Amino acid sequence: MTLIVIIAILVIAGIAIKYFKQDWLISYYVKLSSEEKETTDMEWIRNVFGNLCFVIAGIIMIAGFFSTRDSKVVVTLQYIRVEGTFGVKQPINEVKDVSLKDSIPKVLYKNSGSGLGNVLKGQFTLEGLGKGRVYVNTDKPPFIYITVDKSYIIINYKDPGRTQELYKTIKANVDK
Repeated sequence: MTLIVIIAILVIAGIAIKYFKQDWLISYYVKLSSEEKETTDMEWIRNVFGNLCFVIAGIIMIAGFFSTRDSKVVVTLQYIRVEGTFGVKQPINEVKDVSLKDSIPKVLYKNSGSGLGNVLKGQFTLEGLGKGRVYVNTDKPPFIYITVDKSYIIINYKDPGRTQELYKTIKANVDK
């Protein structure tokens, strides 16, 4: 929801600046003296700032789309790999426990990663668990908890059936 609001504000600002000549939205213009305002090519500045708003809104929209997609998880006899920008490769022999739970603890900090709405990807500090890796949609239980030495990985998919299948695959490979 926050992402949609930010994109909407940028698009509205871009339209206001470029098409409705709302120069007060450009801090550069506000700081100009009366004489400088007379000699400045505001049409060019409006186009630049308006288009800049549209480009930034587009980049945020594209980044938001890729950040909210389910993470691809690869499970082999040697490792569990979550692919993507904030991914991780965890050796199977270091996994202490795998469980399935219906909730995740409160997020205390985002250490590094993406936290767009209910989609969390990356390294987070969770209440009662400390720092670990999280790749979840918080509105779509269940959640796979993978406990490793002094950390954890929590994974789920938007589709609970896919999460259940992934849990069975991980559990089978860890138990071998």
